[in-house]
Amino acid sequence: MKYSIKDVAKWGESWQTSDQWQVHTLAPAPAEKFATRYLAFLQSMCGWQPTAGHSAGLEIGAGAGNVAAAFGRHGIDMVASEWSDAGLALIQRENPGLKTRKLDVMEFHDSCAWDFIFCRELYPFTRVNAFTDQFRVVSCLIDALKPGGTLMLVGSDVLWPHCLDQPLLIKQLRKDPRLASVSDRYLEVVVRRPFLARFGKVAYTLASALLWPVVTYKRSKGWAAIYVIAIRKSADGPAANAAPGG
Repeated sequence: MKYSIKDVAKWGESWQTSDQWQVHTLAPAPAEKFATRYLAFLQSMCGWQPTAGHSAGLEIGAGAGNVAAAFGRHGIDMVASEWSDAGLALIQRENPGLKTRKLDVMEFHDSCAWDFIFCRELYPFTRVNAFTDQFRVVSCLIDALKPGGTLMLVGSDVLWPHCLDQPLLIKQLRKDPRLASVSDRYLEVVVRRPFLARFGKVAYTLASALLWPVVTYKRSKGWAAIYVIAIRKSADGPAANAAPGG
């Protein structure tokens, strides 16, 4: 059966209200470590870092909100979003001090509002292959960035090839005049290595290449790789929405 983005977006409600919700979202301790490594990666890869008290951040599909809360402890004024009331209730229960927003990513049209947008393991990107719709969503996220802002996409190929075509996304975004830079995709397990940030792109690329045989073997056993992509908006470029192939 072929699913649509709307179909898979609804799947979150089943785990957000279940007794097993913890297996679908990062716990507080690893979330803190991940947030630290993500920010080091962003600074190394595209030169972005938060300005304490002045950087507005939004997480799309925040789960329990633990990563958003961790970013908040690094000086980003975070808002954690979910598309359903059940999702918001989970965030508010686990991180009651965190700002929340009910948000349907398919209807998201903020403009120049955010310094940082973060998205990790969003079902509409990891569970369905619908590139035109997915590209439109990413383009709207870019529109929502302030000049010089950064979008970080973290997602697996758990249902490959029925997931976002990340290499095609990168290729298309590199034609986008709104953007200052679009990174390659890097294995999250590599991004989580703290010492690599000081050596930048070369270190991330080399480490990813060295791990590729292991990744290939594990994928043959049903394991899904998780990748990280950093997208930075130009400080003074065009603001117009872009279309695939433009």
